[in-house]
Amino acid sequence: MAVAAAGDPPAAAPADTVPPPETPPPADPVATAQTPEANPGFRPLPDLAYGAYQRGLYREALDYALPQAEDGDVAAQTLVGILYAEGLGPPQDLAEAARWFERAAIAGNAEAQLRIGVAYLDGTGVNADRELAIAFLQMAAAQDQPEALFNLGLLAIQAEPALRDIQAVVAYFSRAAELGLPDAQYALAQLYMEGEGVMLNDVIANRWLLMAAEGGYIDAQIDYAIRVANAIGGPQDDLAAARWLKVAADSGNPVGQARFGRLLALGIGVDPDPVEAGKWYLLARAGGLDDPWLRDFFAGLTEEQRAAATEAAARLGG
Repeated sequence: MAVAAAGDPPAAAPADTVPPPETPPPADPVATAQTPEANPGFRPLPDLAYGAYQRGLYREALDYALPQAEDGDVAAQTLVGILYAEGLGPPQDLAEAARWFERAAIAGNAEAQLRIGVAYLDGTGVNADRELAIAFLQMAAAQDQPEALFNLGLLAIQAEPALRDIQAVVAYFSRAAELGLPDAQYALAQLYMEGEGVMLNDVIANRWLLMAAEGGYIDAQIDYAIRVANAIGGPQDDLAAARWLKVAADSGNPVGQARFGRLLALGIGVDPDPVEAGKWYLLARAGGLDDPWLRDFFAGLTEEQRAAATEAAARLGG
């Protein structure tokens, strides 16, 4: 199962403590509570603070944002929390970060609600409190904060089987996936592959896998490539399989490297290239995956080919 984008939650509470989400109206997940009407103390976060943050000038960002945060600006409070949480500018101070996140969360900032919710789940900067964590995550989820929705789905699916509310899981993952979160797209694809909470449907599973792959989720890239190579959920497409395995291989994933190496060795979806196949085998092995088939293939190369593959792998750090 995929992991939460904002932090891994601990073992979940029974699913009955995580009710399925209501369908909220479409809204900007942060701006909803950051308007003068919804928050009288709101003033737009100065471009100076955000601009300094974007340029990596974190101490300047804190200097600009802190007065606004103390004056009640929820966007500034959230930025100050991020700076303390990540130790950017000031020394890392998780308790101080949590204090600012909670202030902004109570005022309605969805990003702060997510972050303080995860903090209460993990006991990061605060004493762990599952009820508070779920409450804050639900506030963020009501504003269509995708990571909050995904975390609530994880909490529901991790419940004991007898207490698991699979429909709540599907609802949370589906909404987060629709909002474009690759983690949720991959998790939803798994539900469709297994027929858990939804009708087993390989076509829909592939659709969500492809979306997650396009969003940079490496496991989705590999799974999608393997499925289209084996004509699962659609026609066989060796070119697409090779293309996605190459993407995963280039990212440094040993499984992608080994799988792409096999395609190069066999000439499936790509022109055969024994030296490149050997290179990817060596990189996968350096990453901890020693593929027996590729090991035998590499041993069968000529001395010159092995030397060329070794040199090519060394240039990439293998």
